[in-house]
Amino acid sequence: MSLRIEIIRGGDTRHLEVDQTISLGRSDQATVMLPGIAIARRHAEIALQSDLALKLRAKSPLGVEVNGRIIKEECDLYAGDRFRIGPHRGHVTTDGESSGLLLRIKIGEADAPVTASERKLDLRGAGMRMRRPAAIAAMAVLLLTLLVPLLLRVVPVPPAVATVLPTDVWWSSGRISNAHQHFADDCGACHERLFTRVRDESCLTCHAGIAHHSEHPVTAGLASLDEQRCASCHREHGNPHAALPDHPGICVDCHAEPGRFASRSDMNPVRDFAAAHPEFRATVTRRDDAGASTVRTVIGPDTRDETGFVFPHDLHLVEDGVLGPDGVEVMACRDCHRADAGEVGFKAVNFERDCQSCHQLDVSVGDEVLRLPHAEPEVARKQVAAAVEAIPAGTFAPDIGRSGRRRAGPDAERGGPPTAAELIDEVFSTRVCAKCHLVAPGADDEAEIQAVSLRQSWFVHARFTHADHGWVDCGDCHAAESSADADELLLPGIETCRTCHGGVASKQGVRSTCIDCHGFHVATETIMGRVTGGIGDATPSEEGR
Repeated sequence: MSLRIEIIRGGDTRHLEVDQTISLGRSDQATVMLPGIAIARRHAEIALQSDLALKLRAKSPLGVEVNGRIIKEECDLYAGDRFRIGPHRGHVTTDGESSGLLLRIKIGEADAPVTASERKLDLRGAGMRMRRPAAIAAMAVLLLTLLVPLLLRVVPVPPAVATVLPTDVWWSSGRISNAHQHFADDCGACHERLFTRVRDESCLTCHAGIAHHSEHPVTAGLASLDEQRCASCHREHGNPHAALPDHPGICVDCHAEPGRFASRSDMNPVRDFAAAHPEFRATVTRRDDAGASTVRTVIGPDTRDETGFVFPHDLHLVEDGVLGPDGVEVMACRDCHRADAGEVGFKAVNFERDCQSCHQLDVSVGDEVLRLPHAEPEVARKQVAAAVEAIPAGTFAPDIGRSGRRRAGPDAERGGPPTAAELIDEVFSTRVCAKCHLVAPGADDEAEIQAVSLRQSWFVHARFTHADHGWVDCGDCHAAESSADADELLLPGIETCRTCHGGVASKQGVRSTCIDCHGFHVATETIMGRVTGGIGDATPSEEGR
């Protein structure tokens, strides 16, 4: 389905056949160019609606005259309809060759007489001369918005008068952000020099010693950041949070192609959280013969954090509950993991507060029951040794029910008392400490408790707050109910987060930008503008990419 157009200009006639919307106007890009001062660059559009009708859309405030009426939006055109745009006329008729519609447009003279409404576009023709009013208006603007505010800065005036006079607030290009509202009326706090953009020195009056993006900006290829202005990223006069840049483009400019920086060629490219973000990497503990070390590793189903702690989550979270001091108790995550003051994370697990009500550190020595102190192994050794020495000769009865094993040696059948060293080894290796801790031979083959590493945060380059996620069930992100090993890293991967969080252009999930999880000024020793200090190896070490 196409539309035939007949264009008549003077004695010349040409034909067009189009199958799409045509434009009419003064622009040389228009399908049909209509000369004249009263014609807009894109004055109207005409589209073929069916074999019997056209759709005309006015694109100029002046509209289009159709059958004697001014149309300023759109209307249908049928065979026999006529329209007029300035001196140019159009006529819709039937096409004898194709039985469709033919649009005949007659181009008039650009200087032909126009209507009174069109003539008013010419200010001179309307009886108006703008030179004098324009000069007066310019002087008034200059006086009210520049000279008077400048005068008010140096000449004190009564408050009642100052409230009705124009001030430099008239120059403001937008709202001051919430962070700077306390001096929003003092333009000079930032704009210290007239007709000069805000200098970094004005920012550093309050924000002195801003941390760099990297501890080693030279090797990271980031030393050029020191040449940037604060306002390159932190732009004021926008919305309530304008001073805090949140568009990922600022970050993606570098992180989309980290290979451009030689010392960061091992980094994964990042462009958008939903579409182009690598799997999370967690900081965990690794243990070997040399001791414990810290590494960063990609989160996966087999990722482990070797805590040195023995704790089966599944046994404590059974649906039927566990036996507590007051009977059966059904435990929940919050019984041990208590939110900190800001609900960003959780307080460190404390034995006396979170464990001792069920797990007493009791041990029987003869007829005496000792309650051993927690986290004080040397005190516990001395307490057990003193209790053994205090046992009267011939009164000891072996407590094999508690220990689960029978002593060997010449005193096995006679029930003679154990030595202090034997009982201390049993307390540490099987009966008490080993229930929750890794125990290994130490100096003089004495059992020693291995240090426990229970982290408060596994993401050293990101931040996360539980306060905004309180409505989510713990089990939706942490599979603790099926975990029998404390070394299992019960952290969700990126796909779990993506069930709710989308990228910067997300229309379904929570719109998530880089700074929702990552900071920029994160260095602890190097500050912006002063690249100082030595260059060392990054820690912790990396596992995978």
